[in-house]
Amino acid sequence: MYLQSIALALVAMTSALRWDLHLEDGTGHEIPVHMVAPDDIKEEVPLMLFMHGDPCMWWWYEYIANYVVPNGYVVGLMASYEPTGEPKNMAFDMRYALDAIVYQSKQNATFPLYQKLSQRAAAVGHSAGSNAALMSVSSKFANFSNKFAAVASFAPFETPSLKEYLHDIQSPLPSVFMLSGTSDCMCPPKGSVPIYEQLLSASVCKFYGMVVNGSHCHFADIYELDNTCYHVEEATCPSSEKNRTIVPRQTQLNVTKTLLLQFLDASLKDASGSAKQQQDFDDLTASMNTLRNRNILTNISSSCKVQ
Repeated sequence: MYLQSIALALVAMTSALRWDLHLEDGTGHEIPVHMVAPDDIKEEVPLMLFMHGDPCMWWWYEYIANYVVPNGYVVGLMASYEPTGEPKNMAFDMRYALDAIVYQSKQNATFPLYQKLSQRAAAVGHSAGSNAALMSVSSKFANFSNKFAAVASFAPFETPSLKEYLHDIQSPLPSVFMLSGTSDCMCPPKGSVPIYEQLLSASVCKFYGMVVNGSHCHFADIYELDNTCYHVEEATCPSSEKNRTIVPRQTQLNVTKTLLLQFLDASLKDASGSAKQQQDFDDLTASMNTLRNRNILTNISSSCKVQ
């Protein structure tokens, strides 16, 4: 069930097990997932699925997997709808992949993650993938067996479809972490603030911040394509924002991955509703405030009461 094929490869230089997982949803639609896991899992670990932006590729986000996996996570980098797709379809693939991976981890003794996954998972994404991650916790996907306990969204943008999907969020409610860039012309912060405000009506732990001079492209680590992406983003800017200041890519990548890990640890590793979880969420807010004091983040907002 679910599994079409897998190809395994041990990558010693990163102490990680990597393999390509090929899923098929029964209609002929293929859902490839590039999996990255610690090579020696001694206890059950959480799962994080990451959906790429539009038009983007899964490998632009390996920097997140390379940072998160050594800290006790399995990461699945979604490769369906490359390079472009509709967020609601991407969201379906994320939920399908979650069910498939959990099923294999419980039922297939030859699966690399057999009896190694914990009961909690996170949906994470950038751009169109960030909207997909948010959509994936809608009750519209109630037919799936497993749910995401947390969502992290980088450069989301309000659309009628996203607003509709977030109108009815699953229960139990997920925790939500959102980042935008103040110099993002493709998905400017004015499009993400309404999403956060809509979430205020739901009793979820939620965190929001803007990377000072952060760009859309710098949520992805694309090296040789950086100039190309910059010019595409620049073309979407109004004349008043042409040649604006952009934060160094590595600074934005570092902020993104370190805050993400802190959010994941509190959301997926702490006991739900525990004093430890509340403290770790409070520490996340404190970390964001520290970055604000250093003029790295701005427009910070958080609301979290787990007890």
